[in-house]
Amino acid sequence: MPEQAGGLSDRKPGAIRHARLPLLGSIGSAGAAISCLWLGYRIGGIAAAALAGAATLIILAGLVVILRQHAELARRSRSETALQDAQTRLGALVDNLPGVVFQRVQAPSGKAIYSFFSGRLDDYIGITPGEAVANPARLLTRFDRRAVRDWVEALAQKPQPGEAFAREFEITDPAGQARWIMVVTRSRPGAEGGTIWDGIATDISELKQWQQELVAAKEQAVLASRSKSQFLAVMSHELRTPLNAVIGFAEVLQAEFFGPLTEKQRGYIGDILQSGTHLLNIINDILDLAKIEAGKSELHEDICAAAELIAYQIELIRPRAQLAGLTIGFEPEPDLPLLYVDQTKLKQMLLNLLSNAIKFTPPGGRIEVALRAQPVAEGRPMLALSIADTGVGMAPEDIPNAFASFQQIDNKLARKHEGAGLGLPLVKAQIELHGGTISIESAVDIGTTVTLHFPAWRLFRSLEELPAVASVV
Repeated sequence: MPEQAGGLSDRKPGAIRHARLPLLGSIGSAGAAISCLWLGYRIGGIAAAALAGAATLIILAGLVVILRQHAELARRSRSETALQDAQTRLGALVDNLPGVVFQRVQAPSGKAIYSFFSGRLDDYIGITPGEAVANPARLLTRFDRRAVRDWVEALAQKPQPGEAFAREFEITDPAGQARWIMVVTRSRPGAEGGTIWDGIATDISELKQWQQELVAAKEQAVLASRSKSQFLAVMSHELRTPLNAVIGFAEVLQAEFFGPLTEKQRGYIGDILQSGTHLLNIINDILDLAKIEAGKSELHEDICAAAELIAYQIELIRPRAQLAGLTIGFEPEPDLPLLYVDQTKLKQMLLNLLSNAIKFTPPGGRIEVALRAQPVAEGRPMLALSIADTGVGMAPEDIPNAFASFQQIDNKLARKHEGAGLGLPLVKAQIELHGGTISIESAVDIGTTVTLHFPAWRLFRSLEELPAVASVV
């Protein structure tokens, strides 16, 4: 039938035909044995029939052996077919991979041969797998010889089997164009103490191009940032000089050194002083931030009792908080260590954080300042300074934007208050300059807590410890 013919054509007709012959022969032998048994009974009686029966058993035993051999031959034929199918699929898979699969066999003496290359080798370097296996030296015509020598030496020094090793190479493709490939290999034990390296080489030319473009873009961004910082620093200096003159003359007029002022004149001069002072504070923040970004900001450190310094700064800003209808509390932990810090910058950080808390907390709110030792998983505890308010707060997704320069969180209360959006960025830069970190916890309409974390090496119990701490800075 057609189906039977098609099925057989897929199973090596010659092998199956040879497998049929023992089966047909055994069937014929069985028929002959039965015929002998019947014939012996008809001719010779019971004795002859017994003799014929013995012959029949012998023939049937041979038949069983032959059937088993036939079954074993059929099983082997199926196994060989399945093995060939698996080899065909594996070969197609290897040749279709986006790279060149290869195998390098190294003898204990150090001599090595390349036993296999997949079909895409020709696309990469214009050499067929057979040519590369027969003459591996032809591969070197596309590679830098020193890079290959360094790679081979590195392979020989790999200590543990199974460890992956990667290296990038610049090659010349068949069209004469430069391309980059990455070779990744993994070793395994070979015969008689040798080593087998299985590897794949992939084209990473586009990745290298993106990498080079990314490096160039980063360099341009760093240059632009440095130029911006230098520009801001120069402009801040140029603006600060005339602005100080304006503020100075306004203070002279307010003191009535040149005669008494009317109420209206006092109001105008007060506006000039307030606006000039605010503008000077912004310029100072810009200058400080530009110096830090340019790497020109220096710390003038000294030891201090942080709790006393913070309490003094809170008293200075308390009238401003009371004017806004707010209360400020301060609860330092007892027996805190001394802090090795730039006191001017610590005051500036605290003033910026308290100013933000006052600005974004509605009347009737409260600001809590805390100073405490902060345990860590290993080592000495850190010092944590936190400022918590009951203000408008921020959504979690807005917190990263709070550290961006010249940017304020877009909410109704923020738009009612002046500011350049430099407070938190400057505080972040200054605490990082001390080797510390800043964290923010906030929720909309609940409040915000900003915490400064000073590292443990800035804390000490006595003046005798100061040289050891200073040597770490």
